[in-house]
Amino acid sequence: MVLVAIAAASPAALGTPDALLPDLQPLPSTEFRLKEFSNGTVQLRFSTWIANAGPGALELLPRLRDCDGDGDRSNDRTAIQRVYTDIDADGVYTRKIDRIRETFPVGCFRFHATHDHWHFVDFARYELRSVDDGSLVSHNGKVGFCLVDSVRKLPATPGAPPGGYYGACSADAVQGLSAGWADVYQYSLPGQSLEVTGVGPGEYCVVTTVDPAARLLEMSAADNTGRQLIRIKASGDVARLSTPC
Repeated sequence: MVLVAIAAASPAALGTPDALLPDLQPLPSTEFRLKEFSNGTVQLRFSTWIANAGPGALELLPRLRDCDGDGDRSNDRTAIQRVYTDIDADGVYTRKIDRIRETFPVGCFRFHATHDHWHFVDFARYELRSVDDGSLVSHNGKVGFCLVDSVRKLPATPGAPPGGYYGACSADAVQGLSAGWADVYQYSLPGQSLEVTGVGPGEYCVVTTVDPAARLLEMSAADNTGRQLIRIKASGDVARLSTPC
């Protein structure tokens, strides 16, 4: 698939400081386990949590445009990020008060047949790295999400609404993450894995990067990568460790 190049503006391009931007960050991954298949391949499976710690909502609107350049407008949508203005100057996004300021094309939505819903593509990247020298052991480079408010994980975030707003994954649904909310992709879902066939026991670093292509407008991209130290045991169990990696 050949994607059409999309140039997103930087936060500075918005011109004034009253733009309410999200701040995406991976939270520590959980529920690690190994799964061996009948053909002998082995996957490291885990649950991923992506949170919005910023004062603005991440809001993505699908538009019926040929995003991937294949000439077929039915199998994809262009993703448009809405950025809101802080009308009442309180530093947080309040629906019904703060209005859309600007919109930017930031990527593509595509239908994910296995999940049976639409994803914002290339939202995350997973890597398994050696603790000894940081070398890459395995990677899953293009992970799509249907972005919804799953859990109010950061309730202290200014403006975090008590209830989730984004929750649909259909072709024409607006996807997103409210301030203080996280989207959770459970270990059992297709794509929530790294290939570890032939990887021996030991300690490894699982690295999760949100928005690896830097298409989305955020307050900061400095916190877009999270790391979790794990130990793969000879028994086939996986331990989640508290030591940084």
